[in-house]
Amino acid sequence: MDIYKKLRWMNRFVFASSLILISSSFANAVPQDKRFKDFEIRVIRPKFFSKSQKLELGLQGGIVINNTFIYSFLASGLMTYHFSEVFGFEVAGTGALSLDKNDKENLKSVFNINTIILRTQYSLLANLLVTPIYGKFQTDEGRLIYFDTFLTAGAGFTGIQYEYEHCADPKDLAVKTVNSPEKPAPASFPYLTFSGGFGQRFFLSRKNSFRWDLKLNIFSVDVSDGNCDRESVEKGEIQSVMSSQQNVIINLGYSWF
Repeated sequence: MDIYKKLRWMNRFVFASSLILISSSFANAVPQDKRFKDFEIRVIRPKFFSKSQKLELGLQGGIVINNTFIYSFLASGLMTYHFSEVFGFEVAGTGALSLDKNDKENLKSVFNINTIILRTQYSLLANLLVTPIYGKFQTDEGRLIYFDTFLTAGAGFTGIQYEYEHCADPKDLAVKTVNSPEKPAPASFPYLTFSGGFGQRFFLSRKNSFRWDLKLNIFSVDVSDGNCDRESVEKGEIQSVMSSQQNVIINLGYSWF
């Protein structure tokens, strides 16, 4: 009986092995789809690295793109703490340098018009940072580029400097009066600012990334701050009138985790 049982198990093994060989031969005999002959199958790699519980430090250069009569160039320092892969808190400090455009010079030289210029001097903002999108793409050489897309919203202060170029100097007036105010010295005033924007990081390594963002800073300035008669303003004889302003800013920079 033992011999018959062994023979039955051997027949079953041979039968199963034959089925496997036949199935493999049939699969190899099926022709491949010619549409995919030039494509390579690649395994999708896991996420490049985790931002959660990490500190990000960054440097950026930018420009205010919606100023009419001046160029405003910005230099910023960033510090971001990522609570998770999606949420982070960011503090950004910015200094600015303003240069006059030819349009402003032409108004002065041709038409003798001096415009009131709002020159951004600095900003200090605190933002909530949300990163809802993470992705990757492959170059023709086969290299994978990792990136993420983030949104920012926050508030802070923007410092606006007045040069009072539109104010006439009493010594240049053809006719002087007793009430002719002296030309004010340059002064800077801080204004409450609300900020929002979006941007992307392209990761150069697990610790370094190239970063860009587009931001809209909205603030209201007191028109009386640009008034030439500073003495009357300080006495409260000139009424304060608020005027809404916007800075549209493009930044490019580098960050380190």
